[in-house]
Amino acid sequence: MSKKTVKTGTIWISFLVLIMAIAFGVWIRQLRLGLEVTAMNNYVSWGLYIITFAFLVGLSAGGLIVSSTAYIFKLKRLEQMAPVGIIAAVACVIGAGGMVFVDVGHPERVLNILFGSGRITSPLKWDFFILSAYLLLGVSELYVLFGKKWNNKPEAQRERMLRWAAYIGLPVAILVHSITAWIFGLQIGRPYWNTALMAPIFISSAVVSGVGLLLIIAYAGQRSGQEVPGLDEQNRAFLTKLLSSFILVDAFFLFCDLFTSAYSGGTFEASAVARVLSGSLSPIFWVELICGVALPFLLLVHSKTKKSLGYQALAGVLVVLGVFFKRINIILPGFLQLNVPYSPGVSTGHFIPAQGAFSSVADKSSFTVIGHYFPSVSEILITLGVLAMVAFLITIGVKLTLNMNQSEQVFKDVHVGEEL
Repeated sequence: MSKKTVKTGTIWISFLVLIMAIAFGVWIRQLRLGLEVTAMNNYVSWGLYIITFAFLVGLSAGGLIVSSTAYIFKLKRLEQMAPVGIIAAVACVIGAGGMVFVDVGHPERVLNILFGSGRITSPLKWDFFILSAYLLLGVSELYVLFGKKWNNKPEAQRERMLRWAAYIGLPVAILVHSITAWIFGLQIGRPYWNTALMAPIFISSAVVSGVGLLLIIAYAGQRSGQEVPGLDEQNRAFLTKLLSSFILVDAFFLFCDLFTSAYSGGTFEASAVARVLSGSLSPIFWVELICGVALPFLLLVHSKTKKSLGYQALAGVLVVLGVFFKRINIILPGFLQLNVPYSPGVSTGHFIPAQGAFSSVADKSSFTVIGHYFPSVSEILITLGVLAMVAFLITIGVKLTLNMNQSEQVFKDVHVGEEL
């Protein structure tokens, strides 16, 4: 590894640590002042934190679905990418937990999900247990891959354990994203969310973003001067085909959902769809559609770009951003389309004291019939800190994978030399 590569890696890690440190300070301030430092209110009670939570859950599920499928169907070449997929999955689910941690306000309130009086029929409770099981499974697989105890075991025994873990991991990964989707889809009080397509949409976009992340990791590895194990040219060709296919599947599910909601007209669902297609959220939707669907699909199927790692990584970046925008346009319309459209509407939770010329409208300012939300600086910085933590964990994990492979290669070379 060249000195330039080491220097670049050090700068990258230092940058991530700096972002995390800033975010930690902002989070301490949030603990001191409360959630009033966020832009969340009575009608938008889940903002950027939960949007990012849903995004990271999908990002993690996508990576584990690909790696688990490789072991279940005994695709030897694809099994090589399993360590990277599992590392990405564990890092992203830790980040997802971090977003919940900051969203609840006081950290100890997370325990209310487990020990509180919440009903067992609540999807929130289901999600807590399935995410915990998912994290435990991922950590167990990492132990088999990197633990010193397992390094001394025969390769066949390690593969057998990983294959059994894959049989458990694939349905768990699907359940993780399905249950996260049901948190929204089972709420009959939010018509825009209350659709049977919510889980399929979440799963298809999870595969899209997860595969996109693997392509980004492959490019970052090459730029650092080392090929990431399992992400060679042949495996990337498979990933690009998988990604282009699921981009179409994801777009079809989205079209079905929006078309069904908008077709009848005059309903809360139709009004929410109008907000997405031509209202306040339309810029996000059209950027998502053009930059997150059309452009990456063309890059992945065009003969001059589909084999280039640079263009593959660009497609990966575009689909990851596209899925993030999709999470915004799935979660926010359910809040912004208020179910009480008549005056005085819904309380915002904020009250402007009567002062001077504004005294006549002061009492009216605490109610609205139109929802508004834009994340505060605190929300943005804390979210960037959690994303930096995810990137940091993935970076360290990939470095461990590279070092392990180099050590194994040295051992094999020495063994062959002794035989000769």
